[in-house]
Amino acid sequence: MRCVLKGGRPSGAAYPAGMGYIERMRRLVGHETLTGAAVGVLVWNDGQVLLQQRSDDRTWCIPGGGVEPGEHLEDAARRELHEETGLTAEGLTLLSARSGPDCFIVYPNGDQVQTISLTYRAESWSGDLNPANDETLALAFVNPQALPPMNPYNQALFNHLKAAGHLAR
Repeated sequence: MRCVLKGGRPSGAAYPAGMGYIERMRRLVGHETLTGAAVGVLVWNDGQVLLQQRSDDRTWCIPGGGVEPGEHLEDAARRELHEETGLTAEGLTLLSARSGPDCFIVYPNGDQVQTISLTYRAESWSGDLNPANDETLALAFVNPQALPPMNPYNQALFNHLKAAGHLAR
């Protein structure tokens, strides 16, 4: 399988249409560690934050995911929020940028990722919650002081957001 770089983006007919960057890289490196940017969006409603129950490990997290090559960070955050929840963010504010050991993830299937994690707050949003996608079991607004079970990556994120004062409303 050969991939030709044009304008800094992988291209070529070797990959099925619609296959994302991470999926393409996984075909090349298997479960080995990938490094990349990940974005998440903190959505507030009446003092509660929106959480997504993940389908892979059944834990809870804020909506988010990987940034595609050439994609602006804010565009990735809006795209991931919409794909995973059906909501549209009208305005985003960067809350945190993190990296290091707390941003290393091993997924249940064995995939490993070292992320550069950026978290945004949706200043306003519109739409209806829609959990109908492969990555989401449920969506719920919850009290940020009484969080459901999270994986270590997301628990570290919430600890960071709490310490920085981003969970007080």
